[in-house]
Amino acid sequence: MILGTRVIVASSLAMWSILAAVVHGDETKSNSALGCAASVERFFVDEVWAKVGAQSCLKCHKIGGDAEDSKFILQDPQRSQGTAQDEVLRHNRNEFARMARVKEAEQFRILVKATGGLDHGGKDVLKSDSTGYRILADFVRRTNAPQTSKPQNELA
Repeated sequence: MILGTRVIVASSLAMWSILAAVVHGDETKSNSALGCAASVERFFVDEVWAKVGAQSCLKCHKIGGDAEDSKFILQDPQRSQGTAQDEVLRHNRNEFARMARVKEAEQFRILVKATGGLDHGGKDVLKSDSTGYRILADFVRRTNAPQTSKPQNELA
């Protein structure tokens, strides 16, 4: 009887160990997917927003700013706290992403506008050889990069 109980306990422990490994594996996969999305958000917050949006765009592209009648309206995250600040940054990222997809004569409109083209009221806020321009161009490239599809063996 004791031997039978030990076998059952050992089998149960082995089964729970396998189950834990499977769950942990799924957790790792979903965490890496979240990590990828999080890295995109971090790039926007740390690079695009901090070095371009907050420094060059927000001055005019806000309610009450010189460009308040434009289709590119940003919000100041420093006027919010906690989750509200996250929502403001998400709004700003969506505005940048929407504008990053628009082309004007085979060029991305946001890049042309930032360098003073297309009747940009703020003239050239970024020089085409500046760090800010390179950051914005990288964001445009990332935004317009084709989404990778699942490998064939995952589709079956």
